[in-house]
Amino acid sequence: MLEQIEATSSKVTYELAAAWRIRALEASQQEEARGLERREADMKQRQDEALALHEHFEDMQRVIRDLRSELLTRLPSLVALVDKSEDFAQCGSRQRAEVTTMVDLDGLAVKVMRCPMADPTGRPAEESKLVVAEVEARLQAMQPHA
Repeated sequence: MLEQIEATSSKVTYELAAAWRIRALEASQQEEARGLERREADMKQRQDEALALHEHFEDMQRVIRDLRSELLTRLPSLVALVDKSEDFAQCGSRQRAEVTTMVDLDGLAVKVMRCPMADPTGRPAEESKLVVAEVEARLQAMQPHA
C-alpha cells in the first residue's frame, strides 16, 4: 500500500512539475511573442517615419526646382530691365513689381533651404512643412489663370 501511495505521489509530483514547466514555457513564449510584436511595431513606425521624411525631402526638392524654374523664366526680363534702367527709383510700378517678385522668389528659395528638414526626433519638421506649403501656394498664385 505504501508503495502505491509513493508511486501515486511520485506520479502526481512529476505531472505537477511537468505542468509547471509547460506553463512556464508557454508564458516565456508569450512574453517573447509580445516582445517580437513590440519590436515589429517599433520597426514599422521607424519605416513609416523614414518614408515620411523621404517624401518630405522630395517635396522640398520639388519646391526648390519650381522656384529655380520660375526664377530662370523671369531672369531675362530682369536682366533687360537692369540693362535699360540703372536707377530703380526711375522704374515704373510694373517694373518695380517685377523686381519685387524676383526678390520675393529669391527670399522664398533661401527660406526653403534654411529650413530644417527633420526635427530632433528624425521626423519631418513642422516648420519646413509649413514653408513648403507656403511656397507652393505662392508659386501657384503666380501662375496665369486660364
